[in-house]
Amino acid sequence: EVDDAFLRSVARTPGHLERLRRLGPTSLLLVPLVAPAGQGALGLLALATTGTRPRYGAADLPRAAELGWRVSAALERARLHREALAARVEAEAASRAKSTFLAT
Repeated sequence: EVDDAFLRSVARTPGHLERLRRLGPTSLLLVPLVAPAGQGALGLLALATTGTRPRYGAADLPRAAELGWRVSAALERARLHREALAARVEAEAASRAKSTFLAT
């Protein structure tokens, strides 16, 4: 359950508090995004309901955990792809430098 006391506790500035109040969250579910192989936390997935929508409960935890796992896996794949791309660019630059050296 989200009440005004909670919003005040997480707001960083008065303007931030006002924006949170305008959003009007009534229920909040926070899911940690954990890197595979115990490499630490990637972040936090926040799921919120507003207005008269149903509140989150224990029945929502398995689906939220599955969603958190999928988001974590997607973030890890993106990181690996970025690293592979950077390595490829570096290898191509080294190859061009070698070709230039040999040409001179």
